[in-house]
Amino acid sequence: MKKPLRPETIWKLVDNWDTAEVLDCGSSNGSLGMRYYLKHGLFPDKVTAVDIDPQALAVLEAKGVSTVCMDLEKDDLIETLISKYDLILCCEVLEHITWEAEKEIIDSFMKMLNQNGTLVISFPLNAKVNGKSKAKAKPHIRQPFAEPIEKLLTPYFEFYTKVEMNYRTQLLLFSGRK
Repeated sequence: MKKPLRPETIWKLVDNWDTAEVLDCGSSNGSLGMRYYLKHGLFPDKVTAVDIDPQALAVLEAKGVSTVCMDLEKDDLIETLISKYDLILCCEVLEHITWEAEKEIIDSFMKMLNQNGTLVISFPLNAKVNGKSKAKAKPHIRQPFAEPIEKLLTPYFEFYTKVEMNYRTQLLLFSGRK
């Protein structure tokens, strides 16, 4: 049986797409997720996409999505994005950043997420470290693991779901802040 891909899985698990203010960190050009979400009814004016590649973000800008070009390891999310979000997506990003930056980024997400918000994190199960990237993204520098993220975040949320979406991707969904 074929397991669903990340966009389909997230769409089914998140129930407030019609009203959510969405932050998509590491969105690239939206080909892996944003295109699916926009096609299924998410309004572009409710989305802020963040990525390191300005050319990828231009694709989303053309669709009416607000974009911010930044390096998550060097730039401060909170200083750049002042808003609160109902849904924060951080998909296929952590394998590109250091452990230290991961902690800072997750701390920022917690400050930016609304009380009833949902945080979605996904990463490859077998990241090819120092692999080449087709996009202008940074190469994979490490393998993220669910356990440290679970330990850090589960005390702050009512609900936690872990899904192995296909043979190579893990999705962690945290919702209902305590």
